[in-house]
Amino acid sequence: MSIWWALPALAAVFAGALFVAFATSKQTFGTAATPAAGAGLPRRVWLYAAAALLYGIVETLSGNWATLYLSAERSVPAREASYALTAFWLLVTLGRVGLAASSRWIRPQWAYVALPLALAVVFQLIAHADGALWGIFAFGAAGLACSGFLPLSISLGGAEFPSQAATVAGLLIAIYQVGYGIAAFGVGPLRDIVGLDYSTVFALGGVVAVGLAAIAFLVASRHRSTAS
Repeated sequence: MSIWWALPALAAVFAGALFVAFATSKQTFGTAATPAAGAGLPRRVWLYAAAALLYGIVETLSGNWATLYLSAERSVPAREASYALTAFWLLVTLGRVGLAASSRWIRPQWAYVALPLALAVVFQLIAHADGALWGIFAFGAAGLACSGFLPLSISLGGAEFPSQAATVAGLLIAIYQVGYGIAAFGVGPLRDIVGLDYSTVFALGGVVAVGLAAIAFLVASRHRSTAS
């Protein structure tokens, strides 16, 4: 409808509603025991941080470069290329809702490893996308594969380190943003200096997703042994 300001205005309304809800809540926050002053983070936290970093890279490859890749390299019209990006973010959202709803039947540790493995396969599909429909399908699948990984990282990290849950969550978001920056600002130099095309960048993104799956396995295996 060409009302460009509607979405940020709506986001501001919801942000204001959240602020009012928390400001007027009688719920007591921060009552969990906190570590002694000067206590450092456990080493395993950095496994979660590495996962957040790699996740930031693979998510941003799709979230920032989908339309440019399809329009500039695959000659997909701009409108259809924007549909692919819309499909990505739509499936990210729906996937997170679906994962939360299915948590009774799907163990979080299984999903935590399966999602990056699926993303590694999907990135190869993206690298070979040759039309609008394929691009929309592939980026939608990438959104589904990305959907639950960061929320699972935060929830699993908080469950493993309950006394430092807030610190761990803040660290993971910060490291995720670093990964976002690497992918957002690093693809251009890779193309200009090394001469990589977008399809090769997405294929390499699949390699990053495999590394992410390996780290996720190390995290999930600890949770399985703890639960048993």
